[in-house]
Amino acid sequence: MKFRSSSFLLGVALLARLPLPTAFAADAPAPVPPAGPAAAAPAAPPAVGFRNKDRWCVIGDSITHSGSYHEWIELYYITRLPGAVVEDFNCGISGDRAAGGLQRLNWDILSKQPTVASIMFGMNDVERDLYSDAPATPEILEKRQAALTRYQQNQRDLVAALQKAGVRVILITPSIFDQTAEMAAPKQTGVNDALGECAAFVQKLGAETGCAVVDFYGPMKRFTEAKQAKDPKFTMVGPDRIHPGPAGHLALAYLFLEAQGASADVARLSIDAGTAKVVSTVRSNATNVRAQGAGLAFTWSENALPFPIDPDCAAALDWLPFNRELNQEVLQVTKLKPGRYVLSIDGVEIKTYSAEELAGGVNLAEEVKTPQHQQAIEVLHLMNQRTKLVSMMLRSLAHVEHQSAPDVAHPVTLEQMKPYLQKRLERFKLNPPAASTRLEVEHYPNIKPHEAESIAESARLVEQARRVAAPRPHEFALTPAAN
Repeated sequence: MKFRSSSFLLGVALLARLPLPTAFAADAPAPVPPAGPAAAAPAAPPAVGFRNKDRWCVIGDSITHSGSYHEWIELYYITRLPGAVVEDFNCGISGDRAAGGLQRLNWDILSKQPTVASIMFGMNDVERDLYSDAPATPEILEKRQAALTRYQQNQRDLVAALQKAGVRVILITPSIFDQTAEMAAPKQTGVNDALGECAAFVQKLGAETGCAVVDFYGPMKRFTEAKQAKDPKFTMVGPDRIHPGPAGHLALAYLFLEAQGASADVARLSIDAGTAKVVSTVRSNATNVRAQGAGLAFTWSENALPFPIDPDCAAALDWLPFNRELNQEVLQVTKLKPGRYVLSIDGVEIKTYSAEELAGGVNLAEEVKTPQHQQAIEVLHLMNQRTKLVSMMLRSLAHVEHQSAPDVAHPVTLEQMKPYLQKRLERFKLNPPAASTRLEVEHYPNIKPHEAESIAESARLVEQARRVAAPRPHEFALTPAAN
């Protein structure tokens, strides 16, 4: 679970320039309630939304390290709750396991003073190399079970250590290994079944420890099975069967936010055109409502921005009702005379709607031409810059330090690291690593001197994103469309 070398080199170049309701179930059979004693088994408490001033450490492996699901979650909070501060800290390390999370707990996680932490491990803990399409020997079966046993104990210890430090813990079941899609990568049948055992254990651990559980594994597995029944080549993850692509990460963010009970409402406004009066508003305020010829004009001040969908993630909108469940900026205008009306915002024509469509309510969050959406895109671009900076630079440093000198006290200097780096490069001569791993180690001396600078730039980008996300009032007009 490594970086692509091209992404890492891009990161080095970026630094050089610095002064950087369960939708999947719709396609799946309804769950069958357990029968007998299992029905009485305790369940983990539900996840709850983040609080203002929360500091969230996102602990995991490469799916977290170089992934974006946590960025989309933070983006939701920035655009939906302007003024509130929820900080996320990427604490993923490529190739890591629950044991590694425990080993680096003090210097890489608790040092960030989290109020809440999420944990998603399993993809490496199951030791995928133990799985192939060949029949498993008794020795292999024993090793597989031992790997699961270690995973369970390390997860228990990690949760206990975080709770002892006063951190609220959210457990996340692992994302799937797609062992069924028709693609070139070896299927390694059994890996995903092992991850299913990890997921079941996470649910149990949540119930035992009082930790909320967010389920990625179950919905992903059910949705994938339903889709592959029609298209055997379908996958929610990449060609390596492991790492979700951009759309997959938006799906993970959706599952997390849904588990938290996140609101669908950006804002809602209903106006009676017959009386030019506001009927109702949600998370917004409308003023200066007036008839304008056969149309209508008003000022709408919304308390939030729509969620901007990154174009790279657009495929996820065909998989799940993200906009319906989490992105509703609804304008409703009743009692307009029959016909079609051009909606303009701040003098910019957005779209033409029929009186019937407007009476039913239209979701402006899906309209990319609105000034609200354009403002949200500015926020998205800033968050994308920050995510790349953190994953390519700061997490690269943590990755090298964790793998090269796991027992060295932190903070660690470049001079302290040099002998460890040299030893590791010597080992590479006997056992050549992935090209991306070698690049990380070789470039560490170039990146480490800029660590404080990168941390400051990361904070600056997030603060700028929050400022840009401040809502603004807009002038709306509905004008009869020319025939």
